[in-house]
Amino acid sequence: MAPHIEPIANLKTIYINSDEIADISLRNAKILAEQYPLSFHRPANIGAYESIPHLLIGTYVKVCDGMERFWCKVDDYDYDEVRYICTINNDLTAEQSYTMGSRIYVLHDNIYDISVSHLHTSEEENWL
Repeated sequence: MAPHIEPIANLKTIYINSDEIADISLRNAKILAEQYPLSFHRPANIGAYESIPHLLIGTYVKVCDGMERFWCKVDDYDYDEVRYICTINNDLTAEQSYTMGSRIYVLHDNIYDISVSHLHTSEEENWL
């Protein structure tokens, strides 16, 4: 059976295999914020619900792979492994093996920033 291919909304015409998720190494933003409190800012709202998933599907989160920071869109949550499944939403410049449109796993501590308009504030259908 052919893999399910779906377009990514609001981006260039890029198609991804929705079954493939890259398991890449991302920087721990929580540790960096603790090590460099005067020069590294991680918004306080990120740590508000660290023990449970709290982002809506479609939320944009910023992560870093050690070469560059980039935005990803939250697509789902892997409850068994306690991690988000996200789609990269930036053109990447460091020539990684993954690029805009690639799906990756993101741990809560990897999140540098969150698109504030997407934080969970009430009972909503798309809450993860």
